[in-house]
Amino acid sequence: MIKHLFSDMDGTILREDGRISPETAQVIRQVGLPLTLVSARSPMEMREAIDQLGLHDVHVGFNGGYIFQASPEGYQVIHEVRMDYDLAKTLVLDLRGRYPDLSISVFDDQTWFVDRYDDCVAYEQNLTGLDYVLVDYEDFFQAPWRKVFKLMLVTFDHELMEAVKAYLPAAYPEAEIGLYQTSIPYLEVTPRLAQKSLGIQYIQEREGLTRQELMAFGDGANDLAMFQVVGQAVVMANASEAIKAQADYVTLSNEEDGVAYALLHYLPSLQKQ
Repeated sequence: MIKHLFSDMDGTILREDGRISPETAQVIRQVGLPLTLVSARSPMEMREAIDQLGLHDVHVGFNGGYIFQASPEGYQVIHEVRMDYDLAKTLVLDLRGRYPDLSISVFDDQTWFVDRYDDCVAYEQNLTGLDYVLVDYEDFFQAPWRKVFKLMLVTFDHELMEAVKAYLPAAYPEAEIGLYQTSIPYLEVTPRLAQKSLGIQYIQEREGLTRQELMAFGDGANDLAMFQVVGQAVVMANASEAIKAQADYVTLSNEEDGVAYALLHYLPSLQKQ
């Protein structure tokens, strides 16, 4: 029997416009099981979905680097894994000098920082509704007290994205970072120790649940760590074949309310076990 649900956001529970459909929201409420959002997004970017679904409990941001308790008033951190400050500084300044057309964002737990406004920033802002703070990265990284949880690299140029993906592991083979292309224009850089499984294991221990009582939904490579610690892994139709190969179930795409479909068609038989 499934007792707790976990879901990735972009490409999974969210449609391509960055919103949860009314149909999916209705099914989630109808099912009535606890749902934890597990995302590469910052807590600020998760706020709208949390409030829409009334999910004022524990959620997981920054690919597992930030476990937090949400409430109508805000959120409180439970566990955090930050990027090494000097490494973040080196990466950002190197990438800015090497790839001038690359959109580079830096996130702490409260703020989204950019060093210029471009089409990629506009796209992200439309997707998340989040406001950015414009900074000069040379000045920004003069403050070693800053927390850095994620770098977000965005480009609509396929060749540029492939170049960045090839460059980072080659230039920084010993760096304690994880690289995740969470969608075609997005490459997320988070600490290697930040894994989505961390948040799931925290909740599993808190609630005294077994692995078989957990179900997770996802579509990307950064969801694989999550799938490894749950009993039922549900992969979206819009995922790659490599990710689908790790699924217990493959549901419809995020544009077709695949999470809702799985809850209506796959969950009932599991609840009888």
